[in-house]
Amino acid sequence: MKKKVLFGLIVLTLVALVALPLCAACAPAPPAKDKIVIGAARPISGPLAQIGDYAMGPVMTLWSEEVNARGGIDVAGRKLP
Repeated sequence: MKKKVLFGLIVLTLVALVALPLCAACAPAPPAKDKIVIGAARPISGPLAQIGDYAMGPVMTLWSEEVNARGGIDVAGRKLP
């Protein structure tokens, strides 16, 4: 009985090892890397939400506008907005 269980586990492991790369090939193509997306972890509720709304939000917007006005960020010789 133990040999059958061990054989079954080995077969399942081999099937999983063969099937995993096939599933990765079926995944959708990654998005084009033509821009940089910025973000921040900041509170959206509670007493500290006002700091996020009135301090961090405008600062991030101002920074991204300045960087994009200068042509973007240089990544491997390409300027990305």
